[in-house]
Amino acid sequence: MLVYFPPLDEANVIDLPSGSGPALSGRLNRHSFARMFGLKPRAHFNNLQDDRMDLPRYILEGTRSGLNLLRKALQRRSIEIRPLALLLLEVSADPSTAASDPDLRPLEQLGAGLLQAVIDSARAPLTLNKLEGDAALLYAPAANGRVTAARNVLAQARGFFETFQAHAAALAEDPSRRAAVRGLRLRVLLHFGRAAFKNVGRFEEIAGEDVILIHRLLKNSIPAREYILMTETFHRLAGEPDGSAAAETRVERPTASGRWR
Repeated sequence: MLVYFPPLDEANVIDLPSGSGPALSGRLNRHSFARMFGLKPRAHFNNLQDDRMDLPRYILEGTRSGLNLLRKALQRRSIEIRPLALLLLEVSADPSTAASDPDLRPLEQLGAGLLQAVIDSARAPLTLNKLEGDAALLYAPAANGRVTAARNVLAQARGFFETFQAHAAALAEDPSRRAAVRGLRLRVLLHFGRAAFKNVGRFEEIAGEDVILIHRLLKNSIPAREYILMTETFHRLAGEPDGSAAAETRVERPTASGRWR
């Protein structure tokens, strides 16, 4: 269905006086009750079904509407916006290794095992939010300050590479796995922002623009397959990783295909 609205002439726009909304609501309620008690005739519209509304049905509909408004209000109050450090892990395979073997299940299992080993090495305040195939999203609330949270997450990110390499070396001792394991790499993306926390059953969901941003940055133009990527916001708080070379500054822009350049 297409609906076309004519352009409004600002000269004809009426400024409604304050309180006109509640007044109109009151008029509608009074009319509805008067109609139900037969004090006013019921209007007939040829394009609407001729259903009669009685007092019990009216009270039932009003109760349902009130409960629905209450439920929505409680849901809004249960959503909390908090500052946090976001960390996204991804284990990726060498494209040439994946292309040479049509059966990717062993390779995917190796990658999943390495990703799980890295996740298991995470310490508080980092918390796993969700697993997404070959990637995992973790977060650290900034309960003790933004700088403290960012530096703690950055320090753990450095340790994740050591954990990844140690487990990869252990898997590579099996000659049948050696080539595949050597083709697996770890990427770590770091960002600091805000997210909406909402309890869904027994799980805690986080959402918001910053959560979307760190996922979008997975599709970047960095040619290397193993690195730590920090957004400018995160870098200002955490600084340079200990013992690493100076950071390379890059600018990524989204393209029409959804990738970044």
